[in-house]
Amino acid sequence: MDHLDYIVENIEVRVGQIVRVPFKSKSKIGLVVEVSDKSNIEDARLKAVSEIINERPFSEDFIKFLFNAAQYYYQTVNSFVKLAIPSDDLFGNYRPKKITGDELKSNHAVLNSEQAEAYGFLQKKFYEDKYNIILLEGVTGSGKTEVYLNLIADHLSNVSTTGQVLILLPEIALTKQLIDKIKQRLSIETAVWHSDTSKSDKKKIYQGIIDGSIKLVVGARSGLFLPYKNLKLIIVDEEHDGSYKQEEQAIYHARDMAVYRAFHERFMVVLVSATPSIETLQNIIDKKYEHIKLSNRYGAQNLAEYKVIDMKLENIAYEKWISNSLKAEIINTITNGKQALLYLNRRGYAPLMICSACGYKLTCPNCATWLVEHKQERKIKCHHCNYSKTNHDICPSCKVSGCMKSCGPGVEKIAEEVRNLFPEEKITIITKDTMSSSDKMEKAFSAILNNEVSIIIGTQMVAKGHHFPNLTLVGIIDADIGFGGADLRATEKTYQLLEQVSGRSGREAPGRVAIQTYNTDSKLLKYIVNNDRESFVQEEISLRKIFKLPPFSRLIYILVTSKKEAITKDFAQKICKVAPRTKSVEIYGPSPSYLVRLKDKYRYHILMKCSKNIDCHKYLDDWLSQVQIPRHISVKVDVDPYNFI
Repeated sequence: MDHLDYIVENIEVRVGQIVRVPFKSKSKIGLVVEVSDKSNIEDARLKAVSEIINERPFSEDFIKFLFNAAQYYYQTVNSFVKLAIPSDDLFGNYRPKKITGDELKSNHAVLNSEQAEAYGFLQKKFYEDKYNIILLEGVTGSGKTEVYLNLIADHLSNVSTTGQVLILLPEIALTKQLIDKIKQRLSIETAVWHSDTSKSDKKKIYQGIIDGSIKLVVGARSGLFLPYKNLKLIIVDEEHDGSYKQEEQAIYHARDMAVYRAFHERFMVVLVSATPSIETLQNIIDKKYEHIKLSNRYGAQNLAEYKVIDMKLENIAYEKWISNSLKAEIINTITNGKQALLYLNRRGYAPLMICSACGYKLTCPNCATWLVEHKQERKIKCHHCNYSKTNHDICPSCKVSGCMKSCGPGVEKIAEEVRNLFPEEKITIITKDTMSSSDKMEKAFSAILNNEVSIIIGTQMVAKGHHFPNLTLVGIIDADIGFGGADLRATEKTYQLLEQVSGRSGREAPGRVAIQTYNTDSKLLKYIVNNDRESFVQEEISLRKIFKLPPFSRLIYILVTSKKEAITKDFAQKICKVAPRTKSVEIYGPSPSYLVRLKDKYRYHILMKCSKNIDCHKYLDDWLSQVQIPRHISVKVDVDPYNFI
């Protein structure tokens, strides 16, 4: 249920106000979305609003944005209101601050001619003060951040402006370097909003956002739905990144909703990327977005040189993963006092453990997937449901001790090999497991920047946006991961990730990228090595158009889950049987999900592909309204899906 009725006594409420109301035996915070003289519930049964929290209501445009976002993603309005009011305890002793008129000091960076042209273009568009979406594209190391920070500095240092600015980042790990850059530019409090922000800080930030005293927010995707008093600009950094898609609770894509919010509240969004998404590039082709490009690295540095290492020709020992060619590159790098980054997008020590006595593979008791060995913790873990247990090296099937063998490499195994090869060198591992807090990330990145680390080993967490001045070698351990896959964006994601991680090399000194592969004929690899992004994009767009895939169609993913596989399958089939027939919509499924069992529930999915000339939401309404969903079955709808696992 999205809406509850309350009676108002002795106070006047307006749409958009936050109120405290009794709910069951507790007191809760709610948002007023309608004021009416009538209710379908008798007055005697209605409870009364306890108090008004914010005298200044949320704007009608913001509330309309929340409602329309919920409608677009086929979610409850309540799930999006919870994003706008994320916690009841944000309002204890709320007292609005007075906004001071002090001038904000700013320090503009010196830009090269290409950056200056981009800055001038963005500045001109910003001061048109209207809805506008602009892609700032630039090769890695071209200084895109400097350009948009100059725009922010120009806006916030103007005493006549009252507008607020939001910078969205896909990863918490990127926050520290950006905040340091902002501090060099602006004498202004920068609020940081993400999952690691403390409750007390969130309370202060939230109140400052509502009353307008906080002018600049750097945050994760949830920062998009906060009730800014006067939001005037959103920067979506690394706009291509899949982390912007929220897949739990309220389902949405933060980049797309930034554009959607700008449309409702009439301001500008700058999308920033070295590897823009196909959807964004198609919007430029369709003249929905504007485009400015930085083609050269800042300063005198060129893009890193590539070396493809054919693993079929390398005489590499069993259970070793670093080729002699890559080893030579590392030696050359650290001998010259520079840093190397080894990239493998696999957490843990090994992705599979198998019994050498009976062949049993360790699997998760809750999911249809293998358990991953984490040797440093002496644990085996499921990366989907977080199940873990101590690794006793005893086969659960045949009970033989000492027979469990690690198969395949994770970053821990690469680190073990590196330590054996380079025992004198300082090594750090950067993954979701080792960087479990902001403090750990800050210490690790500070050590890298202070040149206290020779070799960095990491997953995609280290591939995005970081600037390490002394890093001149990137070694990609297994480029073949991601060259295939059923995901419609698998090729695009692999290209983006490999180009992004390659871009960490040689930002302030000549750099190299060494790519280990068994598939040297890969067309995708050739595009990367030749820096031929244009041909890759043209081919990807052409294929999407031929097969009528997004952005040339719409996809909606329906996931059916329950405790029993037969019940799940039967209900998914029941849904498909009542689908309205039309040439504009294709229904695929139902079929078992890639992970047919996840978190102790069975999963079957249905994929709906519809042409752009049909109202797919109305079709979905007509379709699903014919089905009564039992309480023991869950049906999740994902509009514009990114994850098909």
